Amino acid sequence: MAFSRAERLNVFLAWNKIFSSGGKYYIRKSKAIRTVVEQHDRLALRYRPNLIQVLKSLLEDGVFGNNYRARDFFPEIFIQKPIEQTKAASSPPRPLFGMEGPSKELLDSFKK
Repeated sequence: MAFSRAERLNVFLAWNKIFSSGGKYYIRKSKAIRTVVEQHDRLALRYRPNLIQVLKSLLEDGVFGNNYRARDFFPEIFIQKPIEQTKAASSPPRPLFGMEGPSKELLDSFKK
């Protein structure tokens, strides 16, 4: 059964922390997935009757536990800023050698 992209994204965001840790990203059987879901949220299956199937499809796709695979499936939640922009925004431009210019005394010493 094919699930909508929005539904898969919502399930991924809701269950990512749980299925990305402790080796749970290796689970593939519906009964084991149901056990994990019931341990963390007993009412989840009432509000999302196909939650187990969506989780199973995400687990089979290897989305949990592998950020590279997750980025392939849901690139919009892994937005990266260009390095140049982040570097420029993090620190204001500084004058060369840490000086704002020659001092007045230095300039006067050259005139003599």
